[in-house]
Amino acid sequence: LESSHSQQPAAPAVPARGEKVTVFALPHEMEVSRQRAPGFFDAVITHINAASPLVRMELRRKGGQMVQVELPKAEFET
Repeated sequence: LESSHSQQPAAPAVPARGEKVTVFALPHEMEVSRQRAPGFFDAVITHINAASPLVRMELRRKGGQMVQVELPKAEFET
């Protein structure tokens, strides 16, 4: 048996400089900071739900994309 997938070239491990990519991250893998830092992006917090030990936030990036973030309440309060 032969698969059509075996004929496809492998995707490069690292995108070319300036190439647009799609990034997937779980809400609890995000970090929020008031200070700019390399690897961070600017966003505006549009909603905060701090009614449980896990604080949930919605942020809007400059281009309008929405991002969900989850932080432990102790981290949110610092």
